[in-house]
Order: sequence, then C-alpha cells, then structure tokens
Amino acid sequence: MTKDEFSTKKDLFQNAKWGSYLILPLHDNPKGKLKMSRQEAIDIILKKQDESGKNVFAYENIDASDLSDILTSRCKNRNDFVDQYHISCKLKQICFSEKNASKEEYVEVKDIHLYYFPESELAFLTILLVNQDFSVDNFYELINPGYMLDYDKVQGLKEEFCVEIKEKILDDILKELNFDIYIMDDTTDIFRESYWLNAAFVATRFNELKTLERVTYNAHRLIPIDSAFEDSSEKDIVYVSGARDVKQMDYGWGCCISSQSISYVYGDKAKIKEDVKAEPISVELIWKRVKCDLLLTIIALFQKYVCVQINDLIYEKVKSAGNKEENIREIKRTVLKVRAYETYTPSQISCWNNVCEIYRLLLEINGVNDYMRDIQEKVNLLDEELERASAERENKLMNIITLFGALSIIASVLTIVDFIKGSPIDMGIVSLAITAVVVGVIAKMVGSRKKH
Repeated sequence: MTKDEFSTKKDLFQNAKWGSYLILPLHDNPKGKLKMSRQEAIDIILKKQDESGKNVFAYENIDASDLSDILTSRCKNRNDFVDQYHISCKLKQICFSEKNASKEEYVEVKDIHLYYFPESELAFLTILLVNQDFSVDNFYELINPGYMLDYDKVQGLKEEFCVEIKEKILDDILKELNFDIYIMDDTTDIFRESYWLNAAFVATRFNELKTLERVTYNAHRLIPIDSAFEDSSEKDIVYVSGARDVKQMDYGWGCCISSQSISYVYGDKAKIKEDVKAEPISVELIWKRVKCDLLLTIIALFQKYVCVQINDLIYEKVKSAGNKEENIREIKRTVLKVRAYETYTPSQISCWNNVCEIYRLLLEINGVNDYMRDIQEKVNLLDEELERASAERENKLMNIITLFGALSIIASVLTIVDFIKGSPIDMGIVSLAITAVVVGVIAKMVGSRKKH
C-alpha cells in the first residue's frame, strides 16, 4: 500500500521550526490623558534611546509587495493609512523549568513592532514568541486555547508577561502615546482574547493540498505539525494555499484561518534552476517571510476594531445627548470617512487571488461584515429618528401658522362686523362666537393630526 505524502514526509515535519506573533489591539488609555497629538508624541518617542545610546523606537518601511498598487502607495506614505515601527525592548524569558533544572524550557520574546493607523488613532502591537530551539513545545501550555482555567504556574507566567508589556513598553517607551491594550482588564486573558499569527517552517514543499490542510490545522492547534490529530467539531476554520507551481507541480505554503488565529506552514523556496539550500531558521528569517502576511492580517483586524470604535461612538453620543441632529450628523460623518478612506473590499487588496481570499476570510470569520451591517442598520435608525423629529417640527410649525392665520381671519371678520354694526356690544358677542368656532376647528385639526 502506497503511503500518502503526510506519512512519507513525517520526519521533515517533525523538524519544523516555529514562531508565533501575538497581535495586541491598542486604544486610548481611559486612566491617562493625551497631552499632545499622537504624531507629536511619535516624534518625541523616535528620539528615545536606551542605556547604550541605541534608539528604542524606529520607523520602518512597509513591505506591501503583496498588496494592490493603490494600497501599497498608501502604506508607503507616512501618516497616510498605516505606519510601522520597530521597538527595541528586552523582555524576560518565559521560563517553564526551575533555575536548577537539568533541562531548560523557556519561550523568548524576540521581535516587537507597532502598527499605527493615524486617521483612526488605533494601533496594534505585535510580539514574536519563539521557543529556545524554535520548536512548538510549550506553546500549547502557554496559550492554553479553549480553556477557562489555567495551570497555576502558567497563569503566573502570563501575568508576569502582561505586567512587563505594560511597564516596559506601554508605560515607558510608548508612554506619550497614552495607549492601553484594548482587552486588558482583571477578568480577561490577552493570550486567548488576542489574535495570533503562527508560522511553521519545513524543509520541503507540498505535492497535495490535503497534506497542507493537515499540517496547517496542527499549527492552528499549536501542536507538532506531524501529529495525527483530527477534530470535526471546529466549524470556524478555512484553508488557503499558494498557487501550484506549473513546473514542479507542488505548493509552497498554506494557511488555516480561524476566529482566534491564522496559522501558516511555509515550505522551501522553489528550486527551478538550481538547488537552493535552505537557510537556517532565525528570527530575521521569520520576520522576512512573515511580514507581508502579518501586515495583511493587521489590516483585516483594523477593519474589525474601527467598527468597534464606531459602535462605541454611537453608544456614547446617543447615551450622553440623545438623538440630537448634531450628534447624528457627526456619527454619519465618521462612518462616511471610515467607509470612504479606511476600509477595503477584498478585490481592492491585491492582484493575487489567494491574498484577496485570505483577507476576505479574515473579515468574514472575525465578523467584520456583520459589524458593518450592524452599523449601517443603526445609522438607518438614526436617520429615521432624524426624519421623525423633523416631521414633528414641521407639524408644530404648521399648527402655529394655522393658528396665526385663523387669528388673522378673526381680526378681519371683527373689522367687518364693527364696520357694519357699529355697536361695541354686538361686536363683542360676535367676536366670542367666531373665536369659539375657529378655535374648535383648530383643535379638531390638531387632534386629527395626532391620531394619524
């Protein structure tokens, strides 16, 4: 019986190297106050140095080579759509073994970047975590996906890691930006609530899509990619792969997308003209291979959090000042600006179909399309409220005009009566009679309008 590709290449899969980017959404810290514009704050942070005189915050040119020409130009223009910065900050190892243990087990923080969206003032902090030997060991225990309770020791390690992020990055290097982690509070776990980009590297390409789906699914579950593991209960996962090479008849990469992570498995480069030797896996190589996919993921997540931001705005405006016309118009202006300037449909993202497909699925699985529909429905409701309020004002105005018109008629009739009769007593009686009739007509008109 012929073995399938997954079984044939099991040894290669066992030697896969690994890295995971934790993606943390940032927003205004409610406990602090921004003392200047964020652009002014960034200019100050760019001058910060560590003890050795090295800059701790540096602007980076964005590699948007997988994106469309329009989006690429916007990513390359500073202060336009998104800016990318590198952060130099040494965080402690996440140690799983005791100091005197025979075998050290730890996860290191090796690469930190900030993605800042100037128009909305949202940002994302990305942190690369790697095991000491670039394996997947310890990642499952560290992240502990899908479980509400944690092992005491691991929970302590996660809490220490979160404290370091806040103290060394948010409250120190990025202090002037007044950012806080969007989901940070005493009852949440940023490891489970944030989004992850997992990346595994193997020394082979793939002949079958079925093989890619198996290894990327294992990467999604944070277990060795050679594991014989299946779970039909997961309904929120989809797969995308690179195009099949027309000469070698194989695939170079694939990914598994879920609501909590996007997990890539990358094979060796194409060997068309010469036998290219695989580079040893390093942090630099991980960043070089992953940065375009990380940018795409962050752009999709930005669409989600800008919708959350608009929802918060609608709630605050309606709650604080009711449905005043000025508030409704401000909400509509914000929605229009975001839809026109900061959101992209899949077809606008790239000339590569698989890149557009990844983006589309990220939007769909993360509920961005539902967010957009919900916002549009709320705007429609506010429009209806605005029209109703406007109609009420018009009715009141018409009543006033009608009343003044009736009083004008009374005055004219009284003048005629006065002219004909010439008697003050007779004129008073007639006045009262006419006034009573006209007021009764007006009351009937107003009552009729209210019933309708």
